[in-house]
Amino acid sequence: MNGYCSMDAIAASASDIFKRCRSKIKQVNGQRIFRPFWNDEYKPMEPGCEIFVGHLPRDALEGELIPLFAALGQMYECRLMMDFSGLTRGFCYVTYTTKEMADKAVEFLHGYCLRPTGEKIYCYHSLDNRRLYLEGIPTDKTPAAIEQAIRKQIPGIYRVILYCVGIGFIEFINHRYAANCRKNFWPAKLKLWDSSISVEWAVPLPSHTKNNLLLIKNLCVNQTKSGLIRDLLKIFPGRSSIVNIYKRSNYAIIQFLHEKDSISALNLLQGKLIGGNSVITRLFDMTEEGEEQLLLELQMCENSISGKVDSQILFPFVAQPAQMCENSISGKVDSQILFPFVAQPALPYHVV
Repeated sequence: MNGYCSMDAIAASASDIFKRCRSKIKQVNGQRIFRPFWNDEYKPMEPGCEIFVGHLPRDALEGELIPLFAALGQMYECRLMMDFSGLTRGFCYVTYTTKEMADKAVEFLHGYCLRPTGEKIYCYHSLDNRRLYLEGIPTDKTPAAIEQAIRKQIPGIYRVILYCVGIGFIEFINHRYAANCRKNFWPAKLKLWDSSISVEWAVPLPSHTKNNLLLIKNLCVNQTKSGLIRDLLKIFPGRSSIVNIYKRSNYAIIQFLHEKDSISALNLLQGKLIGGNSVITRLFDMTEEGEEQLLLELQMCENSISGKVDSQILFPFVAQPAQMCENSISGKVDSQILFPFVAQPALPYHVV
């Protein structure tokens, strides 16, 4: 919500929060952490519950911030980043108990004037990547044995997705477990039998509803996100319905507000040239199976461009896979050859 709004009006339903919260603030590693109930064992499991609030006045502390955040939904935690001078670093992270509350907070806080000076704060959903990508998994072991060996070494695992070509993903119950795992095992400190397993962040999936994601493939790898936006606006005017654009390597995902907008864009982009390349587009129906397919495809696309994975994994049906990859980047070959949806070479053989 834009414009200045009285703090008294916002905090009317939470006026006594800070009076009760002084004993509920702990300072850990440069963070002032506030939780209404420290003994509560509940932790939000749903992705998208944490938001990032930036451009805060550096002298804004919990007494000013907590009533505002609490008035927008039930809070689980607020983490205020501090520096050595005792002032804040101008941003914080707020976790709500549900994604719906976090969505409401983002909508209200983005562009909100915290003080009458007119300076606006900004607010987004924080990065909530809960997946790590594994490479070099032994292929001579059973899925059950691999899963058991992984779970013995790594806590906080929600599920394990393994593929029959020595790659896989670990999904954690929250981002913090994933970050700690990467910190402990990056780049290849995870040992499974005699193999050193490469551990890296998985390409994060965008938030989605049914059919609001449009994938554009075969883009020029050097094209910037701003350049892509300019090219898209030439094809379909107006971008009020575009929530975000994710551009990586030679593909992009456009996140629309409504399904009808993504379908309209799909029809307009068929056969069009973007950056000199003939693009390929499709919608994603984000069922669990479709989500796993998207997760693998985006990771494989990223790895093929960076050369981090053996190209035979990606292109087993092509005689000269390295040349095909180069041709795809330059637009000389249909990228459907490289990322087939029907005959996928790396099918999952185990999902826990």
